[in-house]
Amino acid sequence: MLTVTLQQLTPELDGGYIIDKAFYNRHWSYVRSRNLIYEGSVTLLFKNIRLLQYDDFTINKSSVYYNVLYKTPKLINTLKM
Repeated sequence: MLTVTLQQLTPELDGGYIIDKAFYNRHWSYVRSRNLIYEGSVTLLFKNIRLLQYDDFTINKSSVYYNVLYKTPKLINTLKM
């Protein structure tokens, strides 16, 4: 099962606001699976633009990642190791 997520980005990695999700079955061919996702993603985007136009639009907070994000260490931290 393949998932496509339309989300509003925030400074947090994977901590944005989820607008909508779509689920697709895998195909035996990578190219066919990719094309299915590309075409479905366009449909998902237009669906949500239409919902935005009619004020029937909801956004949910992502619960995928809730831990502290790791960042690139500073030079002093690297030299301590």
